[in-house]
Amino acid sequence: REDGLLVTNAHVVEGAERIEVKLADGRRFQGKLLGSDSRVDLALVRIEGVSGLAVLPLGDSNRLRVGEFVLALGHPFGLEQTVSFGIVSRKGAPLRAAAPGFDYIQTDAAVNPGNSGGPLVSMAGEVVGINTLAARNGSIGFAIPINLVKGLLPQLAEKGEVAWGWLGVGIDEVSDEDAPKLGLREPRGALIRQVMAGQPADQGGLKAM
Repeated sequence: REDGLLVTNAHVVEGAERIEVKLADGRRFQGKLLGSDSRVDLALVRIEGVSGLAVLPLGDSNRLRVGEFVLALGHPFGLEQTVSFGIVSRKGAPLRAAAPGFDYIQTDAAVNPGNSGGPLVSMAGEVVGINTLAARNGSIGFAIPINLVKGLLPQLAEKGEVAWGWLGVGIDEVSDEDAPKLGLREPRGALIRQVMAGQPADQGGLKAM
């Protein structure tokens, strides 16, 4: 926001004793961590004593299409104000090692160490994702969809953390073998494969398939 609320990755500020934010014009400010969530790798930082900061509008990541051009902004390898160009390579890419259950935007725009927390920007000049990690060779990058970010920011600002819901189930995609049993013409959807005893799903009467 124009008054100094900044979005970055949780791993960028994790364990930091002191946070310093440097603006493009060279000014430096002390940053205060308002909240973070390691599950999605998102953090919210505030800097005081500023107003009228230039702000990129937040777009709609649901409308983003595979093949669409995007720019990744950041400071890779300490090279300030760097922009790389690419396309949206894939949507709906769950990264089990990072945050199970969340779909990230995959791009071939170069994302390297130092791009973390920077924006993935559409050709309309809107932020559609927050760059968070890359493959080891740097050829594939991943970004947190901005619609997910917009949904979590109010909790980070007000509570300093995200309160996640919990059902207590194990789910799986509907397989080719499952489809006929369920009367489906094609294997689409999700199935409950496991219900954890005593958890909300079990108490609510949900059953495993």
